[in-house]
Amino acid sequence: MRAKIPWEMSHTCKKVHRGSSFDACFAFQGGFMGFPRMHHHIVFASGQPLPLVLGASIPKAQPACVHALVTEKMKQSGHNTVLKKALEGRECRYVEHALQGTDPEHIFSALDAVLKQCQEQTVGVNLNGGTKLMALAAAEWAAIHVLPTFYIDTEARRIVLPGSTWECLDLPDILDVRTLLAAYGYKIKRMEDNPVPRERREVLVDMLHLACKAPPVVRKLNGCAQQAFNSPKRMVKEQGENIPGWKEMLDLCQRAGMVQYGNGYVSFPSEGARKWCNGLWFEEFVHMTLYRMHCDKLIKSWASSVEVYKNRIRNELDAIFCRNNRLFLVECKTAFLGNKESLNSASPHLYNADSLRERLGGVFAKTMLCSVWPLEEYELERARALGVEVIFKDGLLQLEKTLLRWSSMT
Repeated sequence: MRAKIPWEMSHTCKKVHRGSSFDACFAFQGGFMGFPRMHHHIVFASGQPLPLVLGASIPKAQPACVHALVTEKMKQSGHNTVLKKALEGRECRYVEHALQGTDPEHIFSALDAVLKQCQEQTVGVNLNGGTKLMALAAAEWAAIHVLPTFYIDTEARRIVLPGSTWECLDLPDILDVRTLLAAYGYKIKRMEDNPVPRERREVLVDMLHLACKAPPVVRKLNGCAQQAFNSPKRMVKEQGENIPGWKEMLDLCQRAGMVQYGNGYVSFPSEGARKWCNGLWFEEFVHMTLYRMHCDKLIKSWASSVEVYKNRIRNELDAIFCRNNRLFLVECKTAFLGNKESLNSASPHLYNADSLRERLGGVFAKTMLCSVWPLEEYELERARALGVEVIFKDGLLQLEKTLLRWSSMT
């Protein structure tokens, strides 16, 4: 009888007794919360490597070796190299095996060759990766050899153990931002995760409240900072009328040590201070929020002011965090995002956020745009179409709750 595969399973999978293949694994060596440790994992290389990395990352159940079956098409796309690099730095060997064809005969032959190399140690087959037909063939081969199979259901956050009987286990929250980025071939070159200095924390909260109440003061502050580009100590004349909240904003920046002002002029003590007033203060507020959430164990890991690279291509990210083995990207904007004719339209930021999500975390990642300025309705419709969450005003003032709600949505 053919072995079932995960996509045939009811979504309300119930815990049941394991079959003989998993009992044999447990008799050989323990595992984690019902998931046995198998010395060897067999996987099919995939353009979505996250479930493969997750399968090899279960605490106390990490394999000694991952055997990747790679078609010529996968090899040309470089997906095999991504998986290999994602597993670097572990006590886990990566062995690659050429898969000459995707028909059952070639798959059975390749799997038989791998099994011979495992020298009677425990073996498990990860049914993620490859195509559905490849997974069907692998499931049937494993059933013939009485070997355990498993499937990482990333969206439902569970490990499915199919076979003559079925069991679903909770998938632990195990991957940090470095590992999640590595799963898609990216390495971190630079990042920040230190606490915000105590003297600036209250200032940041007050600045955000003021910015949400009177956004034009942010636009004016950005304008002063831009006038002092590359010469921060130059005295910059305040532009425009003295709008409500402007003096309060200058006082807050001065309390943070980022501004000196008087007689209608503004100056910045350093280039770093000028950049901070030009929008980095908002990123620092998000940084402060993520730091607190991590301390409270609400998120697995996080970083801000991140620079990542892959194949010499560099990307900069305002903030990232991970929760339940998924990557969340946060872009921060204080600039005025105007109408369709404006050079500061939100559209490029939305398209960039969507592009970063696809490249850095695939279908399992999510992106958010945090803006001091509310967006036009047509921009919000575009964001919804792209799957980009947009937050402003009240969503920013309750950022921790907003991030938790957003990262809990599937």
